[in-house]
Amino acid sequence: MSALQRLVGKRRTTKGEGVQNNISISLKIYLGLIVMMLALTGMLTILPLVINQGQQTSWLFVIAVALLGWIGVILSPKAGFPGMWESQVSNKQRFWIPILMGLGLGLVMFLFDLVHPLGREAQTKFPDSLIVFSLAGLTEEIIIHLFLTTLLIWLISGLLLKGRYQEPIFWLVAVGGAMVYWLAQVNAIMTYFPEQFSITVTVQIFLVIIVTITGGAYFFRKSGFLAALSLRYGFYLVWHIIWGGGIGLVRYFM
Repeated sequence: MSALQRLVGKRRTTKGEGVQNNISISLKIYLGLIVMMLALTGMLTILPLVINQGQQTSWLFVIAVALLGWIGVILSPKAGFPGMWESQVSNKQRFWIPILMGLGLGLVMFLFDLVHPLGREAQTKFPDSLIVFSLAGLTEEIIIHLFLTTLLIWLISGLLLKGRYQEPIFWLVAVGGAMVYWLAQVNAIMTYFPEQFSITVTVQIFLVIIVTITGGAYFFRKSGFLAALSLRYGFYLVWHIIWGGGIGLVRYFM
């Protein structure tokens, strides 16, 4: 074996070891997220929380989400996503930038609610909202981004197209996922709060969801899954927990 062949082989081994190490670290972090998800589900089950029908969460659902996310962690490097604790990604990129964007989106939704309130039935009082939306944000991010986005890119680009056109396919999946999520939210409003349904609300939700879900996919692509989760939690903190859970409900109880 020539010196050049040994060098190339060494680089391949190092790269392979780096990928395996990233997967191992990601799995450990994901295990912590599963523990958090199970703890929140336990509190949702045991505590006498006042929640609406659409916020009910079963143990079977949570276990299924945990398994799907595990698959996503394994497939994410093959779909071009960084590990959850990628060494080249700073904490500013991983946490602070997406959190600030999420907070901004929450403020936009708060302004929309001032113009056209969704109503008391669509909100959950604090501190119940802290448990409900911490769990909802985690399960939705796992399903939408960690599992579905990763799986679709891996299937389409990795398997069908032999690794080609990964970036265009990523954007197609990201925007398509945002559209599907928007339709699901509109359906939820029509199902559980039909009196709140209107064209205005539909447009407001469309604008926020397109940016939130597509933005989450972008941060997942650039900085890992924790960045996508940070954006979601920043958004939920303002819109669902602080405004929807506390301040915004004052007008309904005075």
